[in-house]
Amino acid sequence: TALAAEPKITGFEILQVAATNNTATSHNAHTLKALEVAGSNNTGGTTFTNVAAGVGLTVLTAQTTTTVNLLDTTGTADVFNLTLSNATGAAQAAGTVTIAGVETINITTVDAGAATAATVDTITLVATSATSVTVSGNNGLNITNTGNTAITSFDASAVVGNDTNDTATGLAVT
Repeated sequence: TALAAEPKITGFEILQVAATNNTATSHNAHTLKALEVAGSNNTGGTTFTNVAAGVGLTVLTAQTTTTVNLLDTTGTADVFNLTLSNATGAAQAAGTVTIAGVETINITTVDAGAATAATVDTITLVATSATSVTVSGNNGLNITNTGNTAITSFDASAVVGNDTNDTATGLAVT
């Protein structure tokens, strides 16, 4: 998808990719302000290229593989915001998310809201340049760390319950 490069399209800021097959897809995210993945992408994976600094990714449904390639990774204080949003009472399975060249990863877990017990979302994070990971939100998170040996700071103290149905188990971060 190169919608942002099309001269007839203006004011286009959020790209939601709703995969429904097993075909790998690649999307030029140049000039976009936000990225979202939805639908079922069982084996193909979704790749975003030319992502500007400050653009974040929201995972709306279970995914297998999502890759984010920044336009410029020469900075030493790049930040990427990743949101795992869950509109149901089930845990969000973000799959493998690869983010290259970013020093700080902020992960936010969001559940369906009031009267929904917190669940433990899952992600395999591949962010080998990351030195800091912060987790916040109102769901727990199980992170599989893949080659992220540069991380010196990990903070999940901002994961809090938002409902009386929430338990310590549902809010755990491991």
